[in-house]
Amino acid sequence: MLIEATRDHRGAFFLGRGIEELLGERVPLLRVHVIAPFEARAERIARQVSLMPSRAEERVRRSDEENAWFYRYFFHADWTDRGRYGMTLDTAVLTPHECAQKLAHAAAHWTVSVGGSKPPHTSLRHA
Repeated sequence: MLIEATRDHRGAFFLGRGIEELLGERVPLLRVHVIAPFEARAERIARQVSLMPSRAEERVRRSDEENAWFYRYFFHADWTDRGRYGMTLDTAVLTPHECAQKLAHAAAHWTVSVGGSKPPHTSLRHA
C-alpha cells in the first residue's frame, strides 16, 4: 500500500535505515543522509542522556558499527557512501529546524526524472 501511495502521486515519507534498498527503483526517492562528525554526535548524546563522555563515545561507535553491519549484511552496501544519497544534512552545523526547512524546500522542489534515476547530490552543511 505504501508503494502504491507513491506511485499515484499521493506521496509518502519513509524513515529508516535500508528503506531505499527495500524500495529500490520501484518508486522515486529523495534519499537523505543525516550526518555529524563523531565528536559532535558523542557530545550530543552525552548531553541529551547525561552520560559520561566515554560512554557516549562508546554508544556512537557501537551505533556506527551496527549501521555498517546492517548495510553490509542485508544489502552488500556501504551506508557512508555519499553516492547513495541525494542530499546530506550535517547536524553539527545545522539546527534541527534548519534541517527541517532545507528538507521541506528540497522536497517541494524535487522533481523525478524519467527512469527513476537519483537526483544530483546536495550537501547542506551550512545555514
